[in-house]
Amino acid sequence: MRRTRGPKPPRRPRVCTPRLVLVSILVGVVLAVATVPAGAIQAQRSLMSVRPIPHRQPFTERSSGDTYVRLRWPGATWWFARTPEWWNANMHAVTPRFVRVPLVESEALPARVRAVVARGNDEVFDVSAGWPWRAAYFVRHQSVWDHTATHPGQLTFRASGREWFVPCLPLWLGLLGNTLVFTLPLAVLWSLSRWHRLRRRARRGLCLACAYELGEGIGACPECGLARAASR
Repeated sequence: MRRTRGPKPPRRPRVCTPRLVLVSILVGVVLAVATVPAGAIQAQRSLMSVRPIPHRQPFTERSSGDTYVRLRWPGATWWFARTPEWWNANMHAVTPRFVRVPLVESEALPARVRAVVARGNDEVFDVSAGWPWRAAYFVRHQSVWDHTATHPGQLTFRASGREWFVPCLPLWLGLLGNTLVFTLPLAVLWSLSRWHRLRRRARRGLCLACAYELGEGIGACPECGLARAASR
C-alpha cells in the first residue's frame, strides 16, 4: 500500500532565504544595467551644456604620431583616437574649440581601441558607460578614405529633439562588479529588516511565521502549526 505524504511541518523563518538572495541579484542586475544609459546620457548632457571657448583646441595638433584624448565623467568615459592621416586630411576643416571637461592625453588606450586602429582606421570614437565601473561600450570608427562610419554596439534613439547614443556591448567584469555593488547592500538591508521583524515578533509573543498572537500554555501556533519552542 502506497503511503501518502502529509503536509510538511512549518519551518522557522530564516533571516536570509534563497528567494531574498535571488531577488537581490535580479534587482542588482537591473540597477547595474540601468547605470549604462544613465551614465551615457548624463555625459552627453554635460558636454552639450558647456559653452565652448573659441581659439583653443582640445586635441593636440601634431604632424606625426597618433593623438589620443580621453574625456571622463562619473558614469562614462570617451576615448578619441586620431592618426596622422586623419589630421593631414582634416586639418583644414577642424574648428578651434575648447570645452571645459577633463581632458587627458594618454597612450593608455584600451586594447579594443588599439585593435580597431591597427585595422587601418584613422578615427576611432570609443564610449564606455556604467557606474562605478564601466559595464558596456561601443566603438565607432572610420578611415579617411571611407567616410562611412561603422557603429558596432551603439544604440541610438531620439528624445527631446536630440539624438542620444547608448553603448550596448557588455564589459562582463564591470557588469559583474556593478551587480555585486548593488546586490550586497540590498541583501544585507533586507536580511536586517527580516531579522528585526522576527525579533520584534518574538518579544511580543507572536508566532514567527504568521504573527499570530500566542497565549500562555499554547505549544504550537493554531494558525500555521509552528511549534512555540521554535519561536523562542
